[in-house]
Amino acid sequence: MEIGATKYGDVLLFSVSGRLDVQSYAELEKHLNSWINSGEKWFVGDFTGLEFISSIGLRVLLSTVKKLAQMQGRLVLHGLNSTVNDVFVSTGLVGVITITDSQQSALAVLTG
Repeated sequence: MEIGATKYGDVLLFSVSGRLDVQSYAELEKHLNSWINSGEKWFVGDFTGLEFISSIGLRVLLSTVKKLAQMQGRLVLHGLNSTVNDVFVSTGLVGVITITDSQQSALAVLTG
């Protein structure tokens, strides 16, 4: 799994590619927690390169959403392929984590 990040105003844009599973979840969790601990609270996740997500990967994202909610922050994802999107739909997380079609749409959700 590869993780990248950049800032766009007050929003932290991050990308995840490869597989988010039991062998890689800790790396993403470490990055997200580090960013949150440094004061970031607005996140846009680019999952265009994400090939697979397991339940442990979903747990990391759900935990992040809960932490951000306590800070009045938010996580928005975009670029999910059909396989990854199906996982979000089948687990009911589509109603918990906002998913958009593009980075522009994700930024619009956060910036109004």
